[in-house]
Amino acid sequence: MTLLFRFLLNGLAEIEEKSYVHVRGVYCRLFLPLSGEIEVEVPCLGSLRMQPGRIYLLSDGLHFRVTYRQARFYFFHLTVRDFMDDSPFEKLTGQVPECNDPALFSVLAQAYEGGAESRTALQGALVTAIGYFLAPHLERMSLQLERRRHNLAPVQQLILQTPPGKLSVKLLAETIGVSRSTVSREFKACYGIPLKRYLLEFQLKRARELLLGVGAPVATVAEALGFESAHYFFRFFKKYTGMTPGEFRKNFTHGEDCEFIGKLK
Repeated sequence: MTLLFRFLLNGLAEIEEKSYVHVRGVYCRLFLPLSGEIEVEVPCLGSLRMQPGRIYLLSDGLHFRVTYRQARFYFFHLTVRDFMDDSPFEKLTGQVPECNDPALFSVLAQAYEGGAESRTALQGALVTAIGYFLAPHLERMSLQLERRRHNLAPVQQLILQTPPGKLSVKLLAETIGVSRSTVSREFKACYGIPLKRYLLEFQLKRARELLLGVGAPVATVAEALGFESAHYFFRFFKKYTGMTPGEFRKNFTHGEDCEFIGKLK
């Protein structure tokens, strides 16, 4: 399971007395109180007074009011997303989890105070802190991933059984009875790559294997791959490799690979 982290903003704040209302945002906030009072009010939860020396997570789906009184604290803004571009903390709309780990608190504070030279250490400490808050949700996330993979088993089977040139997102979606956007979204969530891109790479891989592995004419290779015509295969191959099938055979006779230079539409 892979998650994408993006660190947006951090700082050391000192606020004498002020209140803010935060609607559901697009990033998480970590609060590390040092002194003074920070009181958070969450609908359906009530109020929470943050304790100095602890780490608090306010998730991106949370609506809350925060009041500062002679408060001094570190703050970190960041996003955490899976491959469906969803937040793993989406279920925490009524919670403010906390981490009472003095050692981790100290590491985060020292890394922040270290400035640019401690940037790597700071990012590592932030990942560790987020990992602490993620731990209770990993089992749920793993079960969701397994269900997606199970549902996509017919798609994987069809990819292996169908001539590469005939594969399309539309065909795969119709096979399992869902929309193209749904099968694309589920595939990326499971395997971390857009389905359209995966099919392209699969088609090109099989094309390279046949062009280098057999001495058959290009038209025969195109037919074996399932392309509707040799002309279409010629255009397809050149678009994404920058060379014709014949040029590829000439330049890569020993099985060297080449990069895709075309762009998906």
